[in-house]
Amino acid sequence: MYNRLLNSDSQNPKNLFGSFGMIIPLFLLFKSENSNINLGNINVEDRIEMMKNIKPYFYEKDQKILSKVQDVLEIIYKINRLTDGDYSEEVINTLSDMDRIQRKEKILKEISKYVKERDKKIINMVVDSKERIYETKANISGYKSKATQANANRAESMVDFIKCFKPVLDEKTNKQIRKIEKIIEIIKSDNI
Repeated sequence: MYNRLLNSDSQNPKNLFGSFGMIIPLFLLFKSENSNINLGNINVEDRIEMMKNIKPYFYEKDQKILSKVQDVLEIIYKINRLTDGDYSEEVINTLSDMDRIQRKEKILKEISKYVKERDKKIINMVVDSKERIYETKANISGYKSKATQANANRAESMVDFIKCFKPVLDEKTNKQIRKIEKIIEIIKSDNI
């Protein structure tokens, strides 16, 4: 099987030495304290790290074989992790500083990086709509405090109230609001 992995180029003395050099890391990989080959007693993570570190010192062909061994070890590591249920290294706690809506927004933004362009546009529209709604909410609360403090005339007060909704209104309606504002400015300047 090992010869098949080498693709029968092992007749070359240079490759033969490189192939012989393959046996040493494999022996170290599976050697435990009492020299018995026992996968249950080895630290698979350490062996994976060892493979990563020693690979550059082998011939290219041997590096490919070591990469395959490393992949097998990583599979064993993943299976062990599945059976043990140990995911503590991968769990990141960011929930404490975000509310539910912020977490959903972050999830949508991350998902948008991996979806088709059409779906990305939909996600961006949802996130933008949420931001515009919050901006409108802030505008309304600002209007409430401003309206209670100042006794503005009714027309000006109406325009200020309508301006609160600018973020969620379409461009045509916003244009009409700007025209009304200009008319009120002209009326105010004539009265003074």
